[in-house]
Amino acid sequence: MRIAILPSAYQPSIGGVEELSRQLALAYKEHGHHVIVVTNRWPRHLPAHEVLDGIDVHRLPLRTQHRSMKGRLSHALTHRRVERALQRLLERHHIDVFHVQCVSRNAEYALRLRVRLPAGLVVPSPRDL
Repeated sequence: MRIAILPSAYQPSIGGVEELSRQLALAYKEHGHHVIVVTNRWPRHLPAHEVLDGIDVHRLPLRTQHRSMKGRLSHALTHRRVERALQRLLERHHIDVFHVQCVSRNAEYALRLRVRLPAGLVVPSPRDL
């Protein structure tokens, strides 16, 4: 299977979500699945793509609407472009399932793409962890 994990955060940040997503990616890979990680590009100086632990990690500027004028404007100007970039990335990797880990801005993009891609969507409940 070809799996994209979409965590709210990933390495080099250190925390529970980051480590859980890393361990999940490694376990999927160990079981013979093709795995990529797609996460928010924050801080902005992080590379858009790199390979960590043998896993392709892609970072996109996943933005959501904020109450501030700057946040609303940034979202309005970028969200369609970012959504298209994410869709192309998932299509290029022929993703069968995208797995949202720790619901945040990542889920907004996954839910919108779910209707356009022939891939399954996994969103674990906090009770599952």
